[in-house]
Amino acid sequence: MKTIAFIETASAQGLRNLATARALGYRTIFVSENPGQYRPSPSAGGDDPLAQADEIVIASSTFSAQSIAEAIGERALDGVIAFGDYHLIPAAEYARSRGLPHCDIAALERGRRKDLMRAWLREAGVPMPRFAVVDDADAAPTSPIGYPCIVKPADDNGSVGIHRADDDAGFRRAVAAVLATGMSKRGFRLAGKALVEEFLLGVEMSAEAVWTPDGWAILGLSARRNAGPIGATEISLTFPADVSADASAEIHRAVHAWLDASGLNVGGAHVEFRLGAHGPQLLEINPRLAGSGLTELVRIASDFDPVAYVIAQAVGDAYPLPACPLAPARAATLEFLHSERQGTLRAVHGLDTVRSMPSVMAADITADLPREVAPILTNYDFLGYVLAVAANPNESLKHARSAIGEFRLDID
Repeated sequence: MKTIAFIETASAQGLRNLATARALGYRTIFVSENPGQYRPSPSAGGDDPLAQADEIVIASSTFSAQSIAEAIGERALDGVIAFGDYHLIPAAEYARSRGLPHCDIAALERGRRKDLMRAWLREAGVPMPRFAVVDDADAAPTSPIGYPCIVKPADDNGSVGIHRADDDAGFRRAVAAVLATGMSKRGFRLAGKALVEEFLLGVEMSAEAVWTPDGWAILGLSARRNAGPIGATEISLTFPADVSADASAEIHRAVHAWLDASGLNVGGAHVEFRLGAHGPQLLEINPRLAGSGLTELVRIASDFDPVAYVIAQAVGDAYPLPACPLAPARAATLEFLHSERQGTLRAVHGLDTVRSMPSVMAADITADLPREVAPILTNYDFLGYVLAVAANPNESLKHARSAIGEFRLDID
């Protein structure tokens, strides 16, 4: 039996990946600084998600390959994997030290730093929207690329710290806010750089891909509906996206060009872009499978499990890959519950009603109550979700939006 080490995870829900590894016949070691953070609160109840791990190892820091190595010690391993952004590089560095499969680390470093990936692709001759990097607020009183522009951390995630600036005053406020944030919500020390990007018009979408012996295979395209002050947070995800054949072909050509030039060569990729009058324009390449439940939508819609694929790849095993892009027999939509006003959330009503609705496959409240809420800014503001399935993307989206409307938030 092969053994694979999981280095943390993006969320408690991400621990389901341990069950996937077990179903594939692998022994799992879960490496974490604080395993207890993944267990449900006493009020929430439910099963212990860590029960799927064969062994739990505590490391002093899972941001460090050396600390991971010290924690695992001489245990025999056949693979190492991380699904969360902040642990991709130390996991790969540790895998390299053990002679195990891993992604090109320089490419991962570019993938974790949005500014470095944009610069790399531009140098490779790939068309890029205008961008610049600012690391000193006093030295940049005005936007180097004009207005409107987007200002965000070069290496954070979850739609955290994203600002739109329309003038010099707004730009200075945005840069100051980004540079003042030294730590991510997961305790990762940020690079202290603000990425300034051209504000792109168009519909935001993403492409989901996996690495194969023949290069990158695009599994399909995902649609999203965004919210928040500048529309940066996805409150609805649908796979597959409803796009024309011509638009799909154009997107696939662009995504392949981005990925082929990126240097990434193991695992999955989640490529975000906007489709507008000038065709697809890159937002960012995430060197991992999509989060926020999107990878689960791919599995539900197509019966192909990208998580199982990358786990098998991490230990050097083959996992069957259908012809790509996938041809899903149905569509799946994930709609997130969020507050539209500020206050203290005391209760959420309607869960039983939502779960009984036709086409709803799953629904839950994920927030510990009571809690302070406000209009949505980041992915950390989600309160719950609905997952709906139907014959096509428009129908699954309609069912999911109808179901989310049945929740009632008790806010004072």
